[in-house]
Amino acid sequence: MEHAARLPGTGEARGPPRSPDEASPDLGGAGAPCPGAPAPPRHRLGCAPVPPFALQFDPGEIAALAARFPVTDDGPAAAAGAAAHAQGHYTRAQFLVVCAWKTPRSRPRVAANDEAAVRVATGAALAATDERVRMEALLALGGVGVPTASTLLYFAEPDRYPILDVRALESLGQPVDRSTYPVAYWLEYLAACRALADAHGVGLRTLDKALWQHSREAADAARGGRQPPTPRPPR
Repeated sequence: MEHAARLPGTGEARGPPRSPDEASPDLGGAGAPCPGAPAPPRHRLGCAPVPPFALQFDPGEIAALAARFPVTDDGPAAAAGAAAHAQGHYTRAQFLVVCAWKTPRSRPRVAANDEAAVRVATGAALAATDERVRMEALLALGGVGVPTASTLLYFAEPDRYPILDVRALESLGQPVDRSTYPVAYWLEYLAACRALADAHGVGLRTLDKALWQHSREAADAARGGRQPPTPRPPR
């Protein structure tokens, strides 16, 4: 059964990591139109139609799926996000903690951002009231794509944001062969997650965990119940 949240948006395609526990790709930009197009077309992902965000399991399973989500060490990132929320910006050290939580692979690129750049960009994002402005401010930082930017927003305001992840997208009926996540696609994802969480009376992080866990269990079932040999903490 599918439970859809139909909202406008755009996006592009990328081949995601094949391992179910590999970190999600972290590319993105303010917009990426098809070749020759003056602007990103509506309802398209890499020049192909974008399906509606549709829950791929019974919403009655959300709580149980979320409860099976593996335990992760969120403490340092949560502390960094809480401090950023209180300060109105991330320090470079706090920024690097959250970026590493999302994907260690980005470490060399995000580490190239100096203290001033991090404070200015994250301060602009946290001060903004427009969701597009928030995301675009974070994307100005080197090594930060939409998935990591969503994580910075999540840890600063955990009740208001989901974390963009290929597993969550898969559990919402989205193609996961994309190369970038334009801002318009993030706005659609954010609105869809908020609508689904409200409709089913759960918090965004509970929904987030359920989406990830459903995709993980589906992958395990496809492998005949075998677990991946070296699992990584989910993001």
